[in-house]
Amino acid sequence: MSQKALRILLVHDSAVTRSTTRELLLQTDLGQFELDCRSASFAGEGFRRNHYNVCIVDAPGRGIPLLEESLRLGFTTPIIMLTSDSAAEVLEAMRHGAADCLIRETLSARSLEESVCVVMESAHYREYESECAGLYMCLVEHSSEIIYTHDLQGNSTSINKAGQQLTKYTLEEVSKMNFREIISPECAEDVWLHIERMLAERRKAIYETVMVSKEGRKIPVSVTMHLIYKEGNPVGVQGIARDLSLQMPGWSLLTESEQTISFLL
Repeated sequence: MSQKALRILLVHDSAVTRSTTRELLLQTDLGQFELDCRSASFAGEGFRRNHYNVCIVDAPGRGIPLLEESLRLGFTTPIIMLTSDSAAEVLEAMRHGAADCLIRETLSARSLEESVCVVMESAHYREYESECAGLYMCLVEHSSEIIYTHDLQGNSTSINKAGQQLTKYTLEEVSKMNFREIISPECAEDVWLHIERMLAERRKAIYETVMVSKEGRKIPVSVTMHLIYKEGNPVGVQGIARDLSLQMPGWSLLTESEQTISFLL
C-alpha cells in the first residue's frame, strides 16, 4: 500500500459493521486507504498509536465512553461518530469532542466521503493556525521592539521579553498593572485620549510618549497601537513601542507641546 494512502482507524462493535464500512469506503473517491479495525474493547490500542488521518467510531451505546478514552490517551485524530437519528445523541457526541456525526441508518458512501474530507480539512486548518500562532509568538518574543497588550480598561495582559528588559518589570508584575502605572503621569491622560479616539474611529494610531521603568527611569518611545477584535468587537489593544532614547543623546522629558501625535487615516 502506498505511503500516501489514507490511514483510517475504525472502532466498531461487530464484524458486520467492519465489513459495511470497508465496502462504503471502497465506493468513495478517497483513493487508497489503510483501514485499521479495532473492536470497541481494544480501541485504546489504536488511540495510543495516534498516527491516523481520521477515525470512525461505530459502537452503539459506547460512543461517549470511547470519546472520553480517546481524550484521556491524548488522541488528536479527528473522530467521526456514527449515531442514531437523535439530536440529543449528536449534541452529546459533539460536546465530547467528535469532529462530525453521521446518522447510522442513512449512512452512504457519499456522506462518509464528504465527512472524511471536511474533518480532515478542518484538522489541517487548525494545525496551520497552530503553526502560525507559534511562529507569531516566536517573532513577538524575539523582537527588539516592545510588544504589549492590554484590555479596554487599560489593564495589562501581556508584554514581550524586550518590554520586560526595558521596563525591568516581570510578566507577572505587568499582568497586575494598568498601563497608567508604566506611563509617565504627565503623559497618561493623553495616551488614554488616543485610545478613546481609536475606539471611536476604529483606526490604529501612532504617537510618542514616555514610559517609566521599575527603577524610575524615563524612556521616550514611539508607539504604534491598534485594536484587538473578537467576533467583530474590540476587546483590547496591542501596541508596538520603539525606544527613542538611543536615537536622542542627552534626551530629557518631552513636554506635551513637543510630542508628535498622529493617526493613520
